Amino acid sequence: MNPSKSKHLIVEGGDDLHSVVGLMRAHVTWPQPVAEAPVWIDIGKSAEEILEAGYLTAKIKTRDLQILGVMLDADVKPRG
Repeated sequence: MNPSKSKHLIVEGGDDLHSVVGLMRAHVTWPQPVAEAPVWIDIGKSAEEILEAGYLTAKIKTRDLQILGVMLDADVKPRG
């Protein structure tokens, strides 16, 4: 089984995706074909979308998923 199909990471945006890939490349082999990456990275539109009712539940029910990670960054001007 392709590891990227069983391991998913959800990040807030494209900048977060590039940061994660850069960090991972410094510590693990990260092949050029995206399909062979050690983890599949999904981009969510915002923390609100990722934390919205049903979003994570749907991801957890994905066939063959073994590991799900979520990375949310700290906002400069948090609401509230």
